[in-house]
Amino acid sequence: MRVSTAQVYDTGINGIMRISAQQMKLQNQINTGRRVLTPSDDPVASARALVVTQSQEVNQRYIENQGRAKDSLAFLDGTLGSVVDVMGSLIERTIAAGNSGTLSDSERQVIARELRMRYDELNALANTQDGEGNYIFAGYQTQTQPFHTSDVGNAPTGAPVPGVVMAGVTVPAGADVYLGDDGRRQLQLEASRTMAVSEPGSDVFVRIRDKNGNVTNESVFTSLGNFIEALEQTPFDATAFNTAHSAALTNFYAMLDNTLRIQTTTGSRLAEIDALETTAADRDLQYESVLSDLQDLDYAEALSMLSKQQIQLEASQKSFMAITALGLFNYI
Repeated sequence: MRVSTAQVYDTGINGIMRISAQQMKLQNQINTGRRVLTPSDDPVASARALVVTQSQEVNQRYIENQGRAKDSLAFLDGTLGSVVDVMGSLIERTIAAGNSGTLSDSERQVIARELRMRYDELNALANTQDGEGNYIFAGYQTQTQPFHTSDVGNAPTGAPVPGVVMAGVTVPAGADVYLGDDGRRQLQLEASRTMAVSEPGSDVFVRIRDKNGNVTNESVFTSLGNFIEALEQTPFDATAFNTAHSAALTNFYAMLDNTLRIQTTTGSRLAEIDALETTAADRDLQYESVLSDLQDLDYAEALSMLSKQQIQLEASQKSFMAITALGLFNYI
């Protein structure tokens, strides 16, 4: 069979280029640590890897939401803890004020001033903002200050302290308004789990539920305001004071029970998030393992193949040089 010089050159060069291309691809695989660089490298593995990657991205979003939920609930839990502290102080001073028969007017005024300070503290807690400036007790109205109460801390002695009424209800002159709503902000933590990460101020400070599940019709601000007014009333009316004192103490205990119940629920949610985070982290590791099996390169095998290809390339180059060096004049 006759072989032309052009055929000899084409065959030799094509062989060298083919081996060089294989070497380049293998070098890219070694550089990236990936066996599958394009879908054509392994169509089945590439398709499965795409599905797993999409699932992993969804899982990552759940992990992010779990972190956000944990931060929000931890902040809420801390704020509720402060409310519990204030309510404990309120109950203590209210019990002390109950000894109206042994207290002088000046002593009652001292207690009233202390209660005004607790009123301001409670008002500040009800209008707490998180690190992003959102009001945590405003429901969905996170950019709206939920409680607008009078600056009772600077009110003159004997001045009435207004309570709080729900927005949408007829507001008496001088009364303050809850401008939030009843919404609980939700976050998707798993495919089938959505969790509330906030509590509306209406359920914390207004519709107060005692340990028996009974809901009071009076907000904590109204109860405290009425009690301060009775405490500061001149001349002192013992009968009116005793009535206000009994109502206030009952509502304060209900407020304490209500806050502790909400705080317990918040703690349960935090514990659930811990479990969800563990599950999501384990799932993420599984996704990483599957992707590694589908895409990652076996370095030992790759380096062995690279060495083999280098030998093939050198052999091909030497044979090409030897063949192309042959000519008729070699035999003369």
